[in-house]
Amino acid sequence: MGFDPAASGSLLRPRAGDRAERNPCSNFGADQQCHILSATFAATGAVGWVYLLRACALGTGFIVRAVRLASSEGVNGAKALYLYSLLYPALLFGAMMADSLANRYLFA
Repeated sequence: MGFDPAASGSLLRPRAGDRAERNPCSNFGADQQCHILSATFAATGAVGWVYLLRACALGTGFIVRAVRLASSEGVNGAKALYLYSLLYPALLFGAMMADSLANRYLFA
């Protein structure tokens, strides 16, 4: 008797290497939503153009890696997307800091 994630309602997904049950596009919609949310943060006035440009560039990189994962076989694409997803928030916070400094010293 084993654990069946589908029967228990668990949100666990199959491992990236499992070919029979693998669905690389299952999280692509969430990637697009994160990209849109990080870009629309500039509409609140809390951040400016420096952040907006960097957020769009970083989000595009995220989506490119997700598309590569959807079209590739193996775990290399999954590893690249996973590592980028760890780096992405740190780079967004860095973009916020750069935007704050630019607004204070360059555009004031």
